[in-house]
Amino acid sequence: MTSEVAPCSPRDFLLLSRLLSFLGSIISPTLKVVRLKAYFPESLAATPLGYNVKVDEAQSHGKTLWEYAPSSTGARMLGAIATELFDGAPARATKRGKKASRVA
Repeated sequence: MTSEVAPCSPRDFLLLSRLLSFLGSIISPTLKVVRLKAYFPESLAATPLGYNVKVDEAQSHGKTLWEYAPSSTGARMLGAIATELFDGAPARATKRGKKASRVA
């Protein structure tokens, strides 16, 4: 039994390759986290730390994030991860479902 690949046009090939590249950019980070959790089940922080443009903007202005955008998502994320690292437990969730942070 042989399997044959149906020929496709260059346009279809380009679209398919872009779709696979896009899916890879979404799936790959998720797989990396799963693998890290498998290797270091007790060592990874429970607080997620994502990308936030305000962090980069603060650096380009020569300010700390808390000087530049103290109420930004980036400041809340970094405050929450700092709380977890220093207190040993994830920050408590607030009524809105966002993590409470302690920024000193």
